[in-house]
Amino acid sequence: MSGPTDPAEGHFDKGLWGFDGTVWRKLQLLFGYHSIYRELVTVAHVGDGTYWHKLTAVPANELWVINSIVTAANKAAAGMCALSVYEGASFYHVKAVPSLAANTSLDVTGSFVLSVGMQVACYYNTLAANATVNLYALGYKMKLNL
Repeated sequence: MSGPTDPAEGHFDKGLWGFDGTVWRKLQLLFGYHSIYRELVTVAHVGDGTYWHKLTAVPANELWVINSIVTAANKAAAGMCALSVYEGASFYHVKAVPSLAANTSLDVTGSFVLSVGMQVACYYNTLAANATVNLYALGYKMKLNL
């Protein structure tokens, strides 16, 4: 066996080390910052009704930390409006209001961690025809090096 063989030796205190089957070596970072996450979707509606809009799902080997979510509908008021996290077939409201005036935003800030398959979403109840809905999220991506 080559390389260090005693984990008590001094050079093991500088990072994560492991035995890969043949040699002891310093391991790569297992979890770390990858890139900025920002996404905007704009959807025009033609009829009255209830609408859900979702952003991109988190891919495998990543976690996303969402710091800000904003939605607004121009040209039309809405009944209940909610900012949510979508997972599987379930929506988890982060913030909701009983009604939202036209050209008024609903926003939330904080840290929301999304794992594989989860999505940022917004819900509009009784949205009037000819409204345009914007949904925006901002945060950063964490890469899992597995």
